[in-house]
Amino acid sequence: LYRADYSMIGQYHFDQLKLESDIPAAVFYSESDTPLRDMMDWKTIFVHACEFYAFSGMHFFIREHHREMAKIIQAKLIPDRR
Repeated sequence: LYRADYSMIGQYHFDQLKLESDIPAAVFYSESDTPLRDMMDWKTIFVHACEFYAFSGMHFFIREHHREMAKIIQAKLIPDRR
């Protein structure tokens, strides 16, 4: 699985993409898997709100933190109605 991921990523030319989105983004990452300095590249695509949320774990950290991540997503989609 890892080999296929890295093989595909290694052959893609991300630096040649000219993409921009004004959709707000919530970027989930693990410092152990991909450092924040590398994740900051998402700000070149999401030109407005782009928030970063660090979690512990490696490549499949979502398995351990899915509930926390779901709460963040839910708060973004359904803001408080006070």
